[in-house]
Amino acid sequence: MGRQFAISDIHGCHLTFKALLDKIAFSTSDELYLLGDYIDRGPDSKNVLDTIFELQQNNYNLQCLRGNHEQMLLDEADQRSTDRWVRHGGLQTLESFNAKKMEDIPDKYYHFLRELPYFFEVDSFI
Repeated sequence: MGRQFAISDIHGCHLTFKALLDKIAFSTSDELYLLGDYIDRGPDSKNVLDTIFELQQNNYNLQCLRGNHEQMLLDEADQRSTDRWVRHGGLQTLESFNAKKMEDIPDKYYHFLRELPYFFEVDSFI
């Protein structure tokens, strides 16, 4: 088994996320725990999610949790209202998708976010 890393609060900062992965020389023998808040506030939430998808597709050992910003997006999508979510950085997420409204975000992203667990257990840690 390789090394274990935990990262939280990426908040749409794709370049920073990629730089961090490069800095730690993240490899397929390592484990990465992403603790939520991949989206909102930063300029490139879409590419943060696309990088997560790419890592999963390339057999990296990656566990992802749902953060409060992912939950806010899902709550707003279910209500078809963006007011609360936009006030907390959702506008930047929409812009990263070149979207005018939430319905313009492709379904694969909603599916991924809806499948994220709220917690997981690793060894004796929750």
